Amino acid sequence: MKLSIILPGIRPGNWKRLYDSINTSFSEDTSQWELVIISPYQMPKAMKDKSNVKLIKDYGSPTRAQQLGLSHCTGEYVSWAADDGYYLGVSLKAAVDTLDSGAGNSLVVGRYYEGSENPFMATRKYYLINTHDGSRSKFIPNNCLMIMVGVVPRLILVEVGGWDSLNFEVLPMAFNDLSVRLNSKKVNFIFQEDMMMFRCSHMPGHQGDHGPIHDAQTEHDEHVFRGIYSQMESTQRITIDYNNWKHSPERWIRRFGNV
Repeated sequence: MKLSIILPGIRPGNWKRLYDSINTSFSEDTSQWELVIISPYQMPKAMKDKSNVKLIKDYGSPTRAQQLGLSHCTGEYVSWAADDGYYLGVSLKAAVDTLDSGAGNSLVVGRYYEGSENPFMATRKYYLINTHDGSRSKFIPNNCLMIMVGVVPRLILVEVGGWDSLNFEVLPMAFNDLSVRLNSKKVNFIFQEDMMMFRCSHMPGHQGDHGPIHDAQTEHDEHVFRGIYSQMESTQRITIDYNNWKHSPERWIRRFGNV
């Protein structure tokens, strides 16, 4: 298996669109890739005949789902997606080809559009962690890129422990935390300059079903991230417990309630 894609899922009606975009962006040979969905919901009818799709039932937070998904991945490389979006062009194939070409201890950082085609999101500056107020720290190198979407060798992710579902509920700050840890590990970040990798929707604040994600990030995750990276010791933070998802809450109350 060449590529695994992790999907924390709450919108089953969108999963087929994402699946089809992977087919175009990576390969029509479905023996070469798998989609690992972590969700409390049922597989939609349009997806039930897909032999390269795994559905893991879980009511946990998006970050717990991401980390649980990693434990089920078998691909040489790993990417991840949101189910309000889809991959663009042949960006996945291009990223895998780059890593296959002998890039060594490397990963590919993809670019993405969130909502409208904001020109700033096409620039390298946008992907620098210290560009953004919510994640800026004097202890994070100014050249450290955030990996909101990309392709990473699975063994590198496993070695550093993947995503931190104990400290972070939702993925933006967990992605940034992973980026800093991989940067500290001296992994080579290859920025995909020539194409955009992903497009997703933009729902500010409590619009649509975005409320729990917005609250988790602004009320919890950003504060935790700034706390961790407000100290010199954060530069030594590289490896976390790979099985951290087992110790995170089994039910994400913000979205699924107590019942």
